[in-house]
Amino acid sequence: MAEVSGLFDSTTWSEVEGFYQGNRAMQPSEIAGIIDGMITSGVLYNPDYFVITPGESGLSINIAPGIAIIRGRGYMEDTTYNKTFDESSSAREIYISIRQTLADFINERTFITDPAEGVLPVRTTDIYDLVIGKVSIPGSATTITADMITDYRSNAAMCGFAKNRLQLYGEVDFTVDTVLSLLSGNPVSNAAITAGINGCKTTSATVTLAASGWSGSAAPYTYTISNANITATNDIKIATSATSSVAENNEFAAAMIANGAQSAGSMTLRAKRTKPTIDLPVVISFGGATK
Repeated sequence: MAEVSGLFDSTTWSEVEGFYQGNRAMQPSEIAGIIDGMITSGVLYNPDYFVITPGESGLSINIAPGIAIIRGRGYMEDTTYNKTFDESSSAREIYISIRQTLADFINERTFITDPAEGVLPVRTTDIYDLVIGKVSIPGSATTITADMITDYRSNAAMCGFAKNRLQLYGEVDFTVDTVLSLLSGNPVSNAAITAGINGCKTTSATVTLAASGWSGSAAPYTYTISNANITATNDIKIATSATSSVAENNEFAAAMIANGAQSAGSMTLRAKRTKPTIDLPVVISFGGATK
């Protein structure tokens, strides 16, 4: 492939079917490739984006507005979307996906009923799913309640939040000796290289946030965790555990748990919306690099 210089102003223009096209024009696929190289596919991180809640009445749900990125291409919904399901004597599991179909040049909301186990999310050259949630409707049900809804937004395997790929490179757990052998002869000292590599490492710990450990009578509620891997400046991420139950995932999302102040050995979490009423198993990742 020849060299391509992208995102520069054109120096000459020509008219093509009534539109001006410059000599440095880029195809949407090329721009999407640049974006995809910097940002992973997922929902943009906002605890309110695409939250699924029971509707006003009957077998209906509301899906909150939000923004997502799928392979460098955007999806935006700026109003609450209401969906009503037909009544049925049979139990159903309805998955809600933001699905990209390249052949149709579209990202769109898609409802998939009772898919075979392991089918979702679809991730092919043409189709890419971000499964934001699931509604489990018992047979002959006439209303949808909160406990029928599973939130998958924070589940990296099903959906996940969009991340900066450049920061992810710092989360690779390098083998120091291997890197040192590749850098033999480099004038930088081995000690300096080792320190730099160790600074990029990420470690994680599974922690249970006890319901009784939250403080405060109004949001934001606070919870202090202690761990030797916490420093005053390192990058820390918190997510639900892969073994979390439906109730635990929903409670985590409803609470809008976020990082707060941190110092050597401890950090304060904030529940910005509701105080968790059940114990929540979470995975906390401790980055070596500063925020």
